Amino acid sequence: MAGLSNGTHVNAVDQAILAGLPFSTSTSAVWVNALWFSSLVTSLTCALLSTLLQQWARRYLHRTQRRYSPQARARIRAFFAEGADKFHLSTVVEFLPALLHISVFLSFAGLVIFLIDINRAIGLGILTLVAICGLSYTIFTLIPILFHDSPFQTPLTTAAWYFYHLSLRACSIAAQHLLAGFSETVGLATLRTQEYIEILSDRT
Repeated sequence: MAGLSNGTHVNAVDQAILAGLPFSTSTSAVWVNALWFSSLVTSLTCALLSTLLQQWARRYLHRTQRRYSPQARARIRAFFAEGADKFHLSTVVEFLPALLHISVFLSFAGLVIFLIDINRAIGLGILTLVAICGLSYTIFTLIPILFHDSPFQTPLTTAAWYFYHLSLRACSIAAQHLLAGFSETVGLATLRTQEYIEILSDRT
């Protein structure tokens, strides 16, 4: 692709074979392929899980909308609702859009590396657009943590909320241990100072 963009038809593989040299790919090509194939696998996994989720929803409707008595249908609905809560179905539903968004950003990263390798100016321009998009996405993800009445959120907001509170808890525990160690050290130093003062007073 780089050779075609420069107007030269160069086949690196054929040249390496004719010259008898081992062919090796560039680091940027490896990164581009890794990111794009990761994006492909992530998006296909999201599509597969979406079809499974649709199948689960149809199964739920099929089981709960049969011609039973109202009491039996209420028991069936309660049974499947407890199962959905037990196996965290809502978490799976929130996880699917997150997979799709991760796939998009992996594709963006591969595109930026690919374009920078071909044309640095165009690559940096696309990198700027991707950075603006990523910054906006990060703001939309984190703003509900700071402002609980914010209407903006992303599928990663829940994960960010848990990570934020776990970080606060870890910092609080670490601070308690540090303060406990500091107070113990200060108390020991104070006790030794008092003993030293008592020894001096006995000598005098």
